[in-house]
Amino acid sequence: MQSPDDVWDELHAETSKAGLDKIMELQGFYVKSGQMAAANIGNAFPKIWQDTMSVLQDECPSEPFEVVKSIVESEYGCDLHDVFETFEETPIGAASIGQVHRATLKRDGSKVVVKVMYPGVESTFRGDVRTIKMFCEVAQPVHVAPLIEIEKQFMTEFDYVLESQQLDKVRKNMMAADIAGDSSKLCAIPRPHLDLCTKRILVMDELN
Repeated sequence: MQSPDDVWDELHAETSKAGLDKIMELQGFYVKSGQMAAANIGNAFPKIWQDTMSVLQDECPSEPFEVVKSIVESEYGCDLHDVFETFEETPIGAASIGQVHRATLKRDGSKVVVKVMYPGVESTFRGDVRTIKMFCEVAQPVHVAPLIEIEKQFMTEFDYVLESQQLDKVRKNMMAADIAGDSSKLCAIPRPHLDLCTKRILVMDELN
């Protein structure tokens, strides 16, 4: 006879896999929700759910290179290879909002990583959150206020110019405090190439 814990573990294993499959299908806000489960935000998720959802941290379905290339060229108004000497077609990671590619800058040979935002992802997120809020207003009004705060936080992630400026500020502050820098320091923080960052593209030094 199974113990109650075994029964629950079996149920969590089955339902978390079904939840992951549905998240992969729906994308958008649901991927972000799965990432929250993987990170155990609020200490609210069983270990099995955390492990199942961990693939969403950097192994989400990625967009084809043709889509990425069109976004880069649309943002810069020129051919991709006018900016990058090399640009790896296969991403090194993909998450809920965008994916990351290794590249080399044409102007000085710097090795960088380029984060490219998915097309239409902001409107998809807004629609997902709006739908969930409408449901909660009817069935679970207690969750509406937290959802509004979550929405505010998520919406700040759809501007890579802002993200690059924040990264640059943190990097400079940490270096001024003698915490970040070369290998002798506590940590290294990548340098953003601010002139190459746009709302949908973030370029920063690659850290080895």
